Amino acid sequence: SEKQFAIKVLPRVRARRFSNKMSGSQEITIMKRLKHPHIVALRECIDDPSTDKVYLVMQYVGDGPVVSLDERGHCRPLSLPTAKRYAMQLASALRYMHKKNIVHGDIKPDNILRSGDSVYLSDFGVSRMLHGDAVVPRGCGGTPMFLAPEMFAGGKPTAAADMWAVGVTLYVLVYGRPPFSGETYQELR
Repeated sequence: SEKQFAIKVLPRVRARRFSNKMSGSQEITIMKRLKHPHIVALRECIDDPSTDKVYLVMQYVGDGPVVSLDERGHCRPLSLPTAKRYAMQLASALRYMHKKNIVHGDIKPDNILRSGDSVYLSDFGVSRMLHGDAVVPRGCGGTPMFLAPEMFAGGKPTAAADMWAVGVTLYVLVYGRPPFSGETYQELR
């Protein structure tokens, strides 16, 4: 077959964090539930005891991250029409996730992949499933520059925190730099 796929390799220990079954992994469980045109699709999950690894076979998104950030978090800005198109696609993906009571937890340019005129939300390693008012505990995740202020105070991940990260991401895409600076959690607080 001429189809291309991306493969993410996880240690079996990480994949089995929440259950004795491979499908108990939060990341795998979440990816199996998500079927949306702007979310990277999980095609297959392969548990290989001989290598002590789990292979996530996913949709290949050929152009990589939506932008490449330098060490200061700067990039070449996108045109407003392009940024708007990507924002609409990202909003559609997040609306879908949030209706399924799933928060991403690490929205940033590196986790938004591009192929042609489309973008795809990826990397669900710190994503969480909400159950009413409770959150499946996973510890603090995310990238400091894109975390909502309440997350620094130990708040639980929410759809609102995802939207904060979208706002910071869109600012970076349009202006080519972050809206604030800092290298550590303390400096960004």
